[in-house]
Amino acid sequence: MRSRMLAASAAAVLIPAATTFLSGMPAAEASTICHQGAIKASWSNSFPTAHRPGQSVTVRTTLYNKTGTTLRGLFFDYSIGVPPNHNHWGPTPTVSWRWGHGSWHRFGLSRNNSSPQHDWYSEDHTLGALYAHKSKTLQFKVAFHKGDPTGTYSGIAMIGARATCGITLLAVAGNLGPAYRP
Repeated sequence: MRSRMLAASAAAVLIPAATTFLSGMPAAEASTICHQGAIKASWSNSFPTAHRPGQSVTVRTTLYNKTGTTLRGLFFDYSIGVPPNHNHWGPTPTVSWRWGHGSWHRFGLSRNNSSPQHDWYSEDHTLGALYAHKSKTLQFKVAFHKGDPTGTYSGIAMIGARATCGITLLAVAGNLGPAYRP
């Protein structure tokens, strides 16, 4: 999935086209469980704002398994980009994730040097199972540092289910970037 993550910036542009494609998908293809759209990912409509360095803010998406099959080996990778019109990186934000009401897990981000949007990406992180026709919340807690660019960051999570579907992309959750306005 890492190769997909490197293209996360492009995915954000392609999502409207993918949505159109999925809605016009042939019935036979739509009936398989391993396709983009098998999981519905809510898009955040709010951009929580950190007002000082070190302050954590949380963004979330609810993942809903639209299939009649339990999706096992569910995983995500996450990308966060600096606000538009900034041409510098600043320090790497501190990011943690939580699945449902579980504990928080901190993870590192790698800089995507080929990205004109100046973004960082994570490796794959395993969530577990998402039962048939059930939903669960995935949260990201982000803290910025002195020197990070001011503005609204773009955030996106790519979701798959390795044990059930290999590396097939099942959902893209967007608008998972908070704002930083010290």
